[in-house]
Amino acid sequence: MRYTSRIAFAALLPLLCSAPGNAKTEKVRPEKVTVSLVARSTAAHVSWGESQDVYLAEMRGAEGGAATWIKLVDEYPGTAVPLIRVAYYVQKDLALRVIRDSQCDAPLSQIPLRTAPGDAMAILAVRLSYSPMRSDLPGGAEQIPCYRNYRK
Repeated sequence: MRYTSRIAFAALLPLLCSAPGNAKTEKVRPEKVTVSLVARSTAAHVSWGESQDVYLAEMRGAEGGAATWIKLVDEYPGTAVPLIRVAYYVQKDLALRVIRDSQCDAPLSQIPLRTAPGDAMAILAVRLSYSPMRSDLPGGAEQIPCYRNYRK
């Protein structure tokens, strides 16, 4: 009796573990874009694990075209250089490879950005030399698509 139940369980195990409809997983390819960091959101830096920075950025595709506002998530080992430092020294737009992640899309009003003291709408730019913030920011309720920096 025990032997036959083990055989039945072993035969059913692959069926129980497989998700229906996911027989073929789609491989996500990173796309090459040009990114301009506009404002910094959050940063979590550790020396022993993975660090994460979140930015409000403007993105243009490799072929150019209109700029799109994005939430850029940069995850990297604690020993790697963050994008903010690269942008500071380069002083121009960054060429990155990014992957779309709809799981972290959020309205602009729900992305915590660095702001001037006492004024939640006075978003501070990444580079302090750009003191007045841009006036073409999207509205607070507008959904901002999320992309992750591909560092491989």
